Amino acid sequence: MFFIIAILFHKTQLLPVAAFVLTYIYNNPKTYLKVWFISIPMSLFLGSVFIAFFTVLGFGDDRLAGYLSGELQADTRFRWDFLFYSSFPVFAGWFFIFKKKFNDIFYFQVYNVYLICNSFWILVIRANFSNRFAYLSWFIMAFIIIYPLLKKQILRINK
Repeated sequence: MFFIIAILFHKTQLLPVAAFVLTYIYNNPKTYLKVWFISIPMSLFLGSVFIAFFTVLGFGDDRLAGYLSGELQADTRFRWDFLFYSSFPVFAGWFFIFKKKFNDIFYFQVYNVYLICNSFWILVIRANFSNRFAYLSWFIMAFIIIYPLLKKQILRINK
């Protein structure tokens, strides 16, 4: 019910909702992490192809298509600074899951939603207003970094 309400407020909510549903079907962090890393060179070399592809799909209203294909703004370069910012929860999730062996299905699901949404944003990073797509993953950042620390003592702090 909350998913439907969210989508009714703004069509871009289709992305995190679809990602969440996908993680019920397949919830392997290693696979989604690989997809995240692969999306970077794909965006660098085929970014305009992905922007055109997602625009043609028309999975939203005209406003959503305008975010992707509207008249180009001055700042439509590959945003390395935003990618660097987005990498912090990617690294945190990798650290907790693979290095510290944190095993929590719900955490895997939320981490994978972040990776899926952020991968989509990386693919369309050069599009107008791409930061609006980045926010669809960035709102989960704090949870990905903090949740394992609150759930289980992972780091030892000596006094």
